[in-house]
Amino acid sequence: MVLPFDVSTLNPEQRLAVEWPDGPVMILAGAGSGKTRVITCRIARLMAEGVPPYRILSVTFTNKAAREMRERIEGMVGKEDAKMLWMGTFHSVCARILRMDGKLIGIDPNFVIYDDSDQLGIVRELIKQKNLDEKSIQPRGVLSEISRAKEKMLTPEEYTKEATGFFERLVADIYPEYQARLKRASAMDFDDILFYTVRLLEQRAEALEKYQNRFLHVMIDEYQDVNFSQYRLAQLLSGKHQNLTIVGDDDQSIYGWRGADVSLMMRFGSDYPNAKVVTLEQNYRSTKKILDAAYNVIKHNRTRTEKRLWTENNEGTLIRVREAGTEQDEAMTIADAIISDQRLGRRKFGEFAVLYRTNAQSRVMEEAFLTMRIPHVLVGGTRFYDRKEVKDMIAYLRVVLNPSDNAAIKRVINVPARGIGATSLEKFENWAAKNDSSLFEALKDQAIQTNLQTKARTAVKKFLVMIEDAVAIMERGSVTYTLKHILQQSGYQDELKAERTDESISRLENLQELINVTTQYDQAADEATLSGFLESVALIADVDSLNESGDAV
Repeated sequence: MVLPFDVSTLNPEQRLAVEWPDGPVMILAGAGSGKTRVITCRIARLMAEGVPPYRILSVTFTNKAAREMRERIEGMVGKEDAKMLWMGTFHSVCARILRMDGKLIGIDPNFVIYDDSDQLGIVRELIKQKNLDEKSIQPRGVLSEISRAKEKMLTPEEYTKEATGFFERLVADIYPEYQARLKRASAMDFDDILFYTVRLLEQRAEALEKYQNRFLHVMIDEYQDVNFSQYRLAQLLSGKHQNLTIVGDDDQSIYGWRGADVSLMMRFGSDYPNAKVVTLEQNYRSTKKILDAAYNVIKHNRTRTEKRLWTENNEGTLIRVREAGTEQDEAMTIADAIISDQRLGRRKFGEFAVLYRTNAQSRVMEEAFLTMRIPHVLVGGTRFYDRKEVKDMIAYLRVVLNPSDNAAIKRVINVPARGIGATSLEKFENWAAKNDSSLFEALKDQAIQTNLQTKARTAVKKFLVMIEDAVAIMERGSVTYTLKHILQQSGYQDELKAERTDESISRLENLQELINVTTQYDQAADEATLSGFLESVALIADVDSLNESGDAV
């Protein structure tokens, strides 16, 4: 057997992890220890031994990591074989499974994914509907508690049984109605995607058998960051063949605040008593000073697995700690240090990163960088897909895909302003609630239309025609044609052109960039669909869109 990579480039522990045969494997991979190389080489080795690529599932935590891994594997085994691998984030893999087989548990394959603002909007409405004070009952807190319930695989009924305190009982009252709203709109939040995939595999034997037979090998990266639903998913998918490879490092578990449970990684040995454990301790990235400092901090964690990274790299310079008098002093100290190194030719701007603890701290840094003319990119600021005009167009596309999406309809029904005001909208909402129907169906009701002002009635009819025409275009054309139709027929583009302000020009440029995005999707996707495009947008993260090639801090 000829392997598609040079084994001699692997250190002994890496080689052991790559070549270990079937069965459960835990790879404890310290920072900078070459774990991505190990995973990709292990996948390439399995394929070289005859495992069909479509029988290998590799799960990562970011789209960016999945892209990087796929590109490396393409370089080893070729693009065609690499394309057949099941590879992606937990959410993208689960969304794919639900679109294929979710109908077995009553899930519409054209479901839309609600983002954070959509979810908060529903919770706010429910709080208001129950005459609760939004200042004392924070919608964000309610949504977080619902999220935690779903991560633990608790249905609204199961959560209600466990609710004891005042806040939990309040959430228990909101949770079932929140889910009912999502169901009426054929929508899911991010936690639902995992929740319902696990439910599908637990409740439908034919689905479990299908995916257990399909996936001969399951590999999960960043295992220290899994929550209970992700842990359960891994168990179910690998349950038949037991070829589960996990890669992680308990020292790097930092996401407890969003449901990650590092103890699930520590349970691997008891879940799989015959598991092979390989520890990667050679670091290729850092200097000895960095590794010593890191170890002398992390060694105080009482529950960690003992490991100490080492490197053949040089000693490196000492770590410097500086104390500043004010936040402005701190920002200017950082800016001065960057300017100094850049002017002396030691480093480029793109070789610096500034980390801060809360979003509010970015302001003084941005001001200092603007003053010193330091090019910079803010990660976690207003993302492209969070800009108003982009969100408006995405909402229009969501309505085209799924007319039951009430949140999307409410966002765009009067954008741009077309005379359908709050009073008119309320009439349609009341009809929808009374008839347990969608807002889109309510808009079609002739009796309500007749009672509207002439301008509003005409606007509603035009809106319905525009959406119905867009549905026809979607069914026979590309995502780009559908988007262009909406931009033109909604009047959105014309309104921005008429404004002739710097802001409107900038917003038009963003819309043109959105057209570029859909064009690239239409050309690159194996099967370009509006549902596929909207799913890719919904699951994108800040880090996925970070351009590392630019020379900016």
